[in-house]
Amino acid sequence: MKATATALFALLVLASAAWPADTPAGWTPDLFQNASTIEFFTTNAAGDQHWSRVWVVVIDGAPYVRLGSASTERVNGNVNSPYVNIRVGGQEF
Repeated sequence: MKATATALFALLVLASAAWPADTPAGWTPDLFQNASTIEFFTTNAAGDQHWSRVWVVVIDGAPYVRLGSASTERVNGNVNSPYVNIRVGGQEF
């Protein structure tokens, strides 16, 4: 459980630190500067889909999230793991 939460955290940090040429339009570290929350999308084994909202904080330009137990369970049970959709600043990635 902790490993998956760490993976989502690492995803956000790495995504904000390195912006490859194929990065979706609009995905920049600046998106997180004014955001207090982000949302991530998961699908469980039964096919139920869910958007979860979590707090985000930016330190030295890198976004950090801390998942509670319910969010961690959703990430762990995500059939599309290790991928999740993220919504921040009114945009979905």
